[in-house]
Amino acid sequence: MAFGDSDVDILKPRTDKRAYRRVVLPNALEVLLISDPDTDK
Repeated sequence: MAFGDSDVDILKPRTDKRAYRRVVLPNALEVLLISDPDTDK
């Protein structure tokens, strides 16, 4: 479970269709989640 989300502006090119999300875990570890809809499964 995520401890907290942080509203951080992630700079990326306009052509980048990936979705980014930053999460801070209870142990203060910062995680960057990246979702790419064009990636093969």
